[in-house]
Amino acid sequence: MAGFQALNEEVEGTLEILKGGKVIEALEKEDNTLYYPDGYWEESVIFYQGEEAHAYYEKFTQAIKDVTLLFLKGKETLQRIVRVPYYVKQIPGPELGYEIMEFNPEEMPDKQATFEGYKLDLAPTLEKASYEINLERSEGEFFQGVKREVRLLKKENAQSLYIFSIFPLVVGAVVFVTRRRKLGS
Repeated sequence: MAGFQALNEEVEGTLEILKGGKVIEALEKEDNTLYYPDGYWEESVIFYQGEEAHAYYEKFTQAIKDVTLLFLKGKETLQRIVRVPYYVKQIPGPELGYEIMEFNPEEMPDKQATFEGYKLDLAPTLEKASYEINLERSEGEFFQGVKREVRLLKKENAQSLYIFSIFPLVVGAVVFVTRRRKLGS
């Protein structure tokens, strides 16, 4: 993962670091790239700055430039999804959320894409089966270690999940009431 657009706001000027009201360091704006060699959720990260950041950013983006996401049921390909740019718009007001929309430069001339990704719509009518997603470099050539299983949760089965999630609350309430009664007597 690498990117200069990840919800960044452009800020002009110089960053001044103060200590005791005096400027101890002044830093000019500089591009950077973070690389997670073991994946985004792992601990290792490599930080690149300046020209090195641009070189690695290009290297990373070229590696995934023409990659297609495949949605598979067994050996059958159900969907082939290309990567497209998206724009993230913060929803103003009390909702405090985000709206993610496909980026269109003609409709958003003053904006830039926030990220690029794959949109996989899973229809509620999909039968219960074994599904997978995989990334394809070129026709029949796949990235190693990226295949993932997709498990569908049907709404009619969702009530059993509520029972498991409510159980700790019920136990906590019983313990609370029991302790309250012991303290009251």
